[in-house]
Amino acid sequence: MPLGKRILVTGATGLIGSHVLEELTEAGADIRAMIHERPLEIHGRMETVKGNLMHWDDCLKVTDGVDYVIHAAGISGGLGKVQTDAISLFTDNLHINTQIIEASRQQGVERFIFVSNSSVYPDSPDPMVEEIAWGDGIKGPPENYPGAVKRMGELQCKLYAEASDMRIGIVRGGNAYGPRDNFDLENSHVIPALVRKAVERQTPFQLWGAGDTLRDFTHARDIARGILFILEHYPVCDPINIATGRGITIRDALALILKAAAYDDAEIIHQNARPTGQSSKLLNISKMERLGFKPKTILEDGLMDTVNWYRSRRGIDVREG
Repeated sequence: MPLGKRILVTGATGLIGSHVLEELTEAGADIRAMIHERPLEIHGRMETVKGNLMHWDDCLKVTDGVDYVIHAAGISGGLGKVQTDAISLFTDNLHINTQIIEASRQQGVERFIFVSNSSVYPDSPDPMVEEIAWGDGIKGPPENYPGAVKRMGELQCKLYAEASDMRIGIVRGGNAYGPRDNFDLENSHVIPALVRKAVERQTPFQLWGAGDTLRDFTHARDIARGILFILEHYPVCDPINIATGRGITIRDALALILKAAAYDDAEIIHQNARPTGQSSKLLNISKMERLGFKPKTILEDGLMDTVNWYRSRRGIDVREG
């Protein structure tokens, strides 16, 4: 990480942002962490600023005097939230993205990382190469409204990279999971929802759909490492998939979670009326590999890490079954 640069992390209390903050803290970077509502759980030498990126004055304040911006803030949620609160997932995120990138330009920020994700891709059985959802090569609609606003954020990045002096990188993470995720059963993504049900020994254990959808689950720590790699080595406004390259069904991921939680005998009930998303969402990681980046966390270890973190946060001994 370049010395002498002040780095702003927006969304510093969220899943991706908190892992970026953790990596930067361990590296001894000069950090400004922006928080909104959730408390900060990563501690170390850093400046913290509380604010709301929906407010223009806060955007100007938080970008004042920083060299690099890692924009990991946004309103997120799983399929349940997509069904019940699509307006905020689209309109509010569009507003946030627009304001923070413009504030960064006005404040003379040198480098800007836009944290995108795999929701920009259409449904396909084949691993998605970046060009399928970029520039003239776009094929098919994004997964949902959050994917559409991520595409628009990427388009904004392209405009600003061409029309300003900022160097901009775009990171498309796989399906992120890990400690400090949102574990609300109605609004969370699939992994934290399954982890919570397993740790709390839900009976019967409710699984949305048949469990045969394919995903590339990527630990948030690896996505954070990829973000910092792109910030330093590839801020050229060319989207990069940061993922494992390994697909797994929800059913098989659940088996690993139940094993990690010592709840192998769970009675599983399929809720076929609940949304399940795209049938397949896999990422091609050849560009990432050519650049020289490689994730470190295998899924089995990452899920155990997440189960133990959630269990400890609930005040349950990690050895309990």
